[in-house]
Amino acid sequence: MKVKDLMQLLHGPDRVRIIKDRNTVFTGWKDNWPKEYAEETMCDFRAIPEIRHKEWEKRGLLPPLEPDKTPDYNFSDLQMCLYYTVYI
Repeated sequence: MKVKDLMQLLHGPDRVRIIKDRNTVFTGWKDNWPKEYAEETMCDFRAIPEIRHKEWEKRGLLPPLEPDKTPDYNFSDLQMCLYYTVYI
């Protein structure tokens, strides 16, 4: 399956990560994905939740993939985002 085929199934506000050769080449909204990867063949696809503590910075923890974006869900002390991760 080509990356463009998957992108046609996702919606604008969906979050996407594209990983090529073990390097993250894009993290962001589906509507902003770089079209230069459209013809790449996907070798794997996963829906990966990201769960971080709300006070990650204050506590010296790892930052979220997109720290400036609003999380999909908030819990009492955690936040969660879901990323559709494409491996090419």
